[in-house]
Amino acid sequence: MIVAEQQADDVMRRLDPGRHLCAVLLPSPAKIDMKAVAGTYGWKRAELAQKEQVLDLFGYPSGSVSPFGLQKIAVLIDTALFAYPTVVTGAGKLGVELEIDTSMLWKIGQPLQTRARATQT
Repeated sequence: MIVAEQQADDVMRRLDPGRHLCAVLLPSPAKIDMKAVAGTYGWKRAELAQKEQVLDLFGYPSGSVSPFGLQKIAVLIDTALFAYPTVVTGAGKLGVELEIDTSMLWKIGQPLQTRARATQT
């Protein structure tokens, strides 16, 4: 049985507006601490990427971008996801999800783990 905390939302954030993007992977019921995300890189602020920007960059609508295969984009992973043996994340197509072993999150590259990234809502 999959619980809500195992549902990993991949949210594109625009960091230091207009210059950098990152993906934040966190449990569905969590809310991103935008100041913590921006502070990770020493930038002044972070905000949501525009839906059109996500579509233009990745060819997928917002909400369906997979955390795998993102080139030149940092992926921040909330440590709460590592509490479960598997997580469910976007598969790169709207409405399609993929259940993966949590250890696969390390294949994304060099994810930065921190609980400060997200707070429960």
